[in-house]
Amino acid sequence: MRYVPEVALEDWRGLYDAAIEFKKLKSWEWMYDSEIFGVKNPADGEIGYCCIMGNLGEFFALAAYQGTEGLISHQRIMVGDIPEESIESIWVQKCLMASFEDREQLDNRDRNLIRQLGLKFRGRGEWPCFRSYRPGFFPWYLTSGEVRFLTLVLQQAVQVTPRVRENHHLLDPPEPGKHLVRVFQDGDWQDSWQPPAPWEKPTLQPILDQTLLDELANSEMPHRGTWELGCIRLPSVVEDKDDRPFYPYVFLMVDQGSGLVLGVNICAPKEIVIKVPASLMETFQQTGSIPSRLLAANEDTFALVKPIADALHIRLRHAQRLRALEPVLEHMARFW
Repeated sequence: MRYVPEVALEDWRGLYDAAIEFKKLKSWEWMYDSEIFGVKNPADGEIGYCCIMGNLGEFFALAAYQGTEGLISHQRIMVGDIPEESIESIWVQKCLMASFEDREQLDNRDRNLIRQLGLKFRGRGEWPCFRSYRPGFFPWYLTSGEVRFLTLVLQQAVQVTPRVRENHHLLDPPEPGKHLVRVFQDGDWQDSWQPPAPWEKPTLQPILDQTLLDELANSEMPHRGTWELGCIRLPSVVEDKDDRPFYPYVFLMVDQGSGLVLGVNICAPKEIVIKVPASLMETFQQTGSIPSRLLAANEDTFALVKPIADALHIRLRHAQRLRALEPVLEHMARFW
């Protein structure tokens, strides 16, 4: 049974009411998705950085990118670091989105909820749809906390966007790096200019089987050859009965000299810190040898295998091109 968060019907009613009022404004007619304002969540202090989509007349939505991590994901898409239409753009986003779709684009849960609320919508691009985006996860239904915050965001968008129409410089920062943020203070919503909070992508901390690592370190296995390693996210979706569906990782180990695939392990995002190091060490045992050199496809792979490389005196480096691994990935892509 798929995981679906429980949300009170009255909370949903407030969100739909806010979406309907926002839709009436059609603020995408004078705003662009590069124009950002913030709304600070009274519940936890996190800022949702809001952009309005629809100026091109194709896709109408409001997205609230959550925290600095969410803001960075939006910026990477805007500058073309991540193509907007790519699957990767879904993998990296951290935001809440209210979009207006055709009826056929909603699923049964959305349509049933609309019926329960006694609402009616007609026409293309008129049906509200709400989704939560999290890095590594499939866009999913909102939790009760997300419903309440997105309601506030839509309500504040109704307050801010008409002011932008009257004053096109409203969102111009008084100092570089600051954003207009709506803050609930002293019983009312007020404007505040704030920089994003500091944020760095956390480094993955592998969990090692120390006993196995010690056995390998004390073994007389020969050190030879170069292995290419990649921990790559797959575009297929895996259901989780206890959490939202996710995009799994595949960990590949390929011998550079022969092109032989030495090991494949598919795992959930929360499992990679355990399964990737374990899979690498187990493959050393199975092959009866330890490579002299490891080449990692990306930063995550590098971080997950570095403690092993250090302990076993294996040269490790990050490589932009992996001549043995890439053909394997290209072959796998035919079946995605």
